Amino acid sequence: MRKFSMSASTFYFMDRGEKLTETEVYSGGGRQYVIWPRGDKWDLRYRWGQDWETLHPSLFETENDAFLFAHEHLISVDRPSSSSRAR
Repeated sequence: MRKFSMSASTFYFMDRGEKLTETEVYSGGGRQYVIWPRGDKWDLRYRWGQDWETLHPSLFETENDAFLFAHEHLISVDRPSSSSRAR
């Protein structure tokens, strides 16, 4: 497993057959993204709070595609709204 943290968020990159530990699942209050191989494609889940959510209805062709989608999601949820920037 590889792990990358930024902006109080953590991205986990899992190898086939790996699982997150309880510590990883229940640690911290930041956003968590997990990317892992499923068949010949890549899956992505997101968590901020109690439950893991699906961010995209289909699997990704590459691990990098899944990461880029997750990173864009993080940027979009962290971006201040235009009304708050105008103040």
